[in-house]
Amino acid sequence: MLGILLTILKIIGIILLVLIGLILLAAAVILLVPIRYHGEGAREEKILSGNVKLTWLLHMISASASLSEEGTKIRVCLFGKTIYPKTKKPPKKSKAKKMPKQEVPKKSEKKQQSQKEKSARPDVKSKFEAIKQKLLAVKDKFIDSKAGIQKVKNKIDYWKNLLTSDPVKEAMGFLWKKTKGLLHHILPRRMTGRIHFGFEDPSKTGKTLAYFSMLYPFTKENLVIEPEFETEELILEGDIAFRGRIRLGYLVYVALSVVLNKNIRRQYKRLRQGGNKDGEGRN
Repeated sequence: MLGILLTILKIIGIILLVLIGLILLAAAVILLVPIRYHGEGAREEKILSGNVKLTWLLHMISASASLSEEGTKIRVCLFGKTIYPKTKKPPKKSKAKKMPKQEVPKKSEKKQQSQKEKSARPDVKSKFEAIKQKLLAVKDKFIDSKAGIQKVKNKIDYWKNLLTSDPVKEAMGFLWKKTKGLLHHILPRRMTGRIHFGFEDPSKTGKTLAYFSMLYPFTKENLVIEPEFETEELILEGDIAFRGRIRLGYLVYVALSVVLNKNIRRQYKRLRQGGNKDGEGRN
């Protein structure tokens, strides 16, 4: 009897280990297998076109979107089968039902009904005047109340002290660091093409060129930027192709690092309090 019980427990243990292993394997696949994306776009003669496609788990899940003169089209597939948009079935023809004729009320009944409605109508003008007087009373009370003014001043001082405090600056620096890492992970790893642009104001063209220079670490020599500083109209044309990947595991890591940070949680609590407690927000 004891041997049978041990055998049963052994089988149950093996089954549990297998289930735990499968769960860990599924979690590892979901977190580590990247979502890959690629796309391309072009603008020539003021006509904009392009497409982008995302695939995950060896194309078991995919989504695509395209833009053309015909409009925008979106498609989502699961195991190669389109789940969006769903094909619409033709509506069934339904026989029109005859509506019963409504009896027209007599003139005397109409007259009595209109008189009742007029008598039942509230005096809108008097109610409006009452509401107006109440609002004016509230306004005068607020203006004349020194306590209300002092409360607003305390709120302003609270937010000023809070936003300039060292803990908040440290929290913002931490968030900015994580945001830069997240953008570096999400942005395309390869980008090629040509962009020709220009504004009537040369200073705007220079600023835009500075923004495009931020893409250099991702494009190197593959993306050609052609600014036009002398133009009498807006110029924006070219073509571009890109590809990249996103791992859910990295997104979860960034989210947990922010949520579990004690200083972030403390400053978030102070922001929610909004100066309701004395002494909050001071350096």
